[in-house]
Amino acid sequence: MAATATMLETTERPFSSEEEAKFKSADCLFRGALINVLADNILDVYMHMPSGKDFWDAFEVKFEVFDVGSELYVIEQFYDY
Repeated sequence: MAATATMLETTERPFSSEEEAKFKSADCLFRGALINVLADNILDVYMHMPSGKDFWDAFEVKFEVFDVGSELYVIEQFYDY
C-alpha cells in the first residue's frame, strides 16, 4: 500500500520544464509513427487526437482482441447442440 501511495505522489507532482519537453518530444514521435502507418482513408478520423495516449486508447477500443479460445469453445458447444 505504501508503494502505491509513493507512486501516486511521484506521478502527481508537476513536471519540470525539461521533463515536459522530453514528454512532448516522445509524444510527438509516437504520434508521428502511428500516423505514418495509418492508411490515408482513416487518417482523418484520428488526426484530431491531441496525444499519443488518446490515439492508443482509441485503437484499443476499435481493434480490441477478444479471448479467441473461449469464443471458439462457445461456438463449438453451440454446434454440438
